[in-house]
Amino acid sequence: MEKEEIIKMKDSLWELCEPWESITCETIESLGKEDALHILDFHGENWIEIINKWIPAKYSEEKQNGIIYWQFFTLFKEILWLQFLFQTGNYNLVHRNLRYLLEMMAQAHYIDKRYPDLDYDNQLEMAIELENKKIFGRKLVKIILNDILGINANDFDKKYGKTLDLLNKHVHASAKRIKIVGDIDPASFFVDSYNEKLAKDTLKVVDEVFDVIYLVVLNRFPYIGSLIAQDRFIDLWAIHAPDTIKYINTH
Repeated sequence: MEKEEIIKMKDSLWELCEPWESITCETIESLGKEDALHILDFHGENWIEIINKWIPAKYSEEKQNGIIYWQFFTLFKEILWLQFLFQTGNYNLVHRNLRYLLEMMAQAHYIDKRYPDLDYDNQLEMAIELENKKIFGRKLVKIILNDILGINANDFDKKYGKTLDLLNKHVHASAKRIKIVGDIDPASFFVDSYNEKLAKDTLKVVDEVFDVIYLVVLNRFPYIGSLIAQDRFIDLWAIHAPDTIKYINTH
């Protein structure tokens, strides 16, 4: 294919992205910098601190090796996509991706808790077996939160069950999701668009999912808790990851 033809096709594809610029501008104007960039500025920065500073400060490379570390390591790319999808008004895909990330880290915890002496490759093999045993979804998340917090079924349903149900509605065909979105912003079924309520609700769910992800990482690498407690943004941690801070204060 000739270079000029490639450039022409590339330009045509980028034209499809033009509406996203105005949605991004509206998102920033309406929410302000802190909320509009919250996913990247807070959770992205936390990832950088955890991977580049806190875990290496407390654990040797040998102690880092394992499925939780490597699955968490893959999250930064996902955080970038969450930020992009959010700022371009695709709240539905944000929820779908969050559902995947939550189960990915829950699966990693389940395997690491039960097979801590296996290396990463063998732990990954155990993860495949876990899928064959039909341990996934709500059942899996409930198990790992009981592992970490000792949470019972009733407390799980009250605190985490609703969030998981919401995420599931965005992954599986759900008439309830259609009704919820249709009542708030029916146009979003056809085109991406900014909606203040959907945006703010989405940010709350992002925080709830990452709060669980941080619990998984902290349970595996408990010595980083003291470093999180000294973070200059500890007040934001208390707001956006309250269960993580409560865990640090009680362990």
